[in-house]
Amino acid sequence: MNPAAFQPDYAVPPGETLKEWMVENNVTVLDMCDEMVAMPPFVNRLLAGDEELNHATAVVLERVTGIDWTFWIERERNYRERLYVQRIEKPR
Repeated sequence: MNPAAFQPDYAVPPGETLKEWMVENNVTVLDMCDEMVAMPPFVNRLLAGDEELNHATAVVLERVTGIDWTFWIERERNYRERLYVQRIEKPR
């Protein structure tokens, strides 16, 4: 499966992909904090989808994971777009 082609009809934060990468590479949250030069609360919010992934963070993730920064930006865009669609489609 091509991860860039993954287009679910539900909101999946980029943090889910990052979690999978961390498991596959035996990287803990504290390891990720060290690699990203970030505090644990920030990394935890990023993993949960509560922190918007911006260009600077995408570039850091590319350095840490080897996954192109544009992939991270696209995952974030898809996530936020899906959250918006879910909000407007939600019956009142």
